[in-house]
Amino acid sequence: MVLLYQKCLQVLLECQDLKLKNGKFIQSKILKIKEYLWKFNFYSFALGFVFFAFGVWQILSLGYWSAYLPKSFSFLGPVKFFIINGIFNFVVGFALIFNFYPLIFSLLAIFHLLGVISVIGIFNDIAIRGLGLLFLAVGIFINSLKEKIFYLNQIILQLRL
Repeated sequence: MVLLYQKCLQVLLECQDLKLKNGKFIQSKILKIKEYLWKFNFYSFALGFVFFAFGVWQILSLGYWSAYLPKSFSFLGPVKFFIINGIFNFVVGFALIFNFYPLIFSLLAIFHLLGVISVIGIFNDIAIRGLGLLFLAVGIFINSLKEKIFYLNQIILQLRL
């Protein structure tokens, strides 16, 4: 988010420097700012931040998470399991923060959160947090799917003309 605003500020400063030279240049820079802001998805950023933070936390403090190891994965041991899980959370979080293939990574987040909720149970504080994140991931997935369908409809309409 900070990088997005820094990029927009940089573009605005470039526009002020060249304001008198070329009006079309300014218009193209303003369009770039609109494009950056249009691509930014706060919900994807929020979910990505949570996944990213949990990924870093799982990698850096493995001992804390060992109590949450599912019995079905005990053959890996807590260290290997939470390093793998932490890397997965880190990658999914990073991708969602930067809105990189949100359809795919929100679907991965949905499956992951369904797994967490099924292992921990549904009637406790951790599962309620997971359920809220699951709803957010489903919303991001549906929104991304609608955007893809709209884009495909536009292509089909252009091919028919």
